Amino acid sequence: MTDLQSLRNNIDSIDQQIVDLLKDRMDIVKQVGKLKAEKGEACFLKPDREAMMVSSITQAANSHYPEAAIAGMWRQIISSSINTEQQLQIGCLASMENQSPYWLAREYFGSFVPITLYTFIGDMLEECFNQPNFVGIVPTNFENWWEGFMDYADSISIFASLPAMKQHAPMPLVKPCLAFSQATIAPTNLNDISLGIINRNDSVDSIDRVQIIDGNDTHFLIQAQGCYMNAQDHPFDKLHESCSSVTWIGCYTEPFGLH
Repeated sequence: MTDLQSLRNNIDSIDQQIVDLLKDRMDIVKQVGKLKAEKGEACFLKPDREAMMVSSITQAANSHYPEAAIAGMWRQIISSSINTEQQLQIGCLASMENQSPYWLAREYFGSFVPITLYTFIGDMLEECFNQPNFVGIVPTNFENWWEGFMDYADSISIFASLPAMKQHAPMPLVKPCLAFSQATIAPTNLNDISLGIINRNDSVDSIDRVQIIDGNDTHFLIQAQGCYMNAQDHPFDKLHESCSSVTWIGCYTEPFGLH
């Protein structure tokens, strides 16, 4: 019969192996960062690859480890790797009534990344425009949060929806948020969600997989299934034909579910 101390020694040995593998992983990350710098690649956020990695890892665990726990750990590992390539600056549009952006940023980017709280989204967009390593988090229930993106559509884009993982029993006090930056590569999958702005006198009623989700006196915010960067993907050709103008402000991978 195996004694308790032997089992504890086995756990200690496994823990050391995990640490050694994490060190090896970080060494490779540094090599990747060096190659990117040599090639002049500025983009350090790849949300589609990150989502695919977390989803694959949770499936590989095959119920031997709680999905939410292993997904959370891998988000920490990914975020620490990103932060090694480029020191992130996180800004959250938060208030006393809505702290969701702060806690979702912590969940997604890790406990070690500095976070600054903002009260005006215009200040966040300006900071993002001036700082390539800045990432902004905005709650989708903030009134007309999307209006300012029209002025920065050529340089800033939404790249992620938070929380990135759908819990089996979602917490009612957590309000969904979106993350934006200028240093990101948008996903290009059919299951992604694109966000755009059209004139209020345009209509999308006859276009499949497109819907109006918000509006003001002059414009509508629309949501379309698929990535607008994929030129061959319906419904974007039809959308551009029927609207006088479409300003795309980002695309994000649909959050994957945890059992």
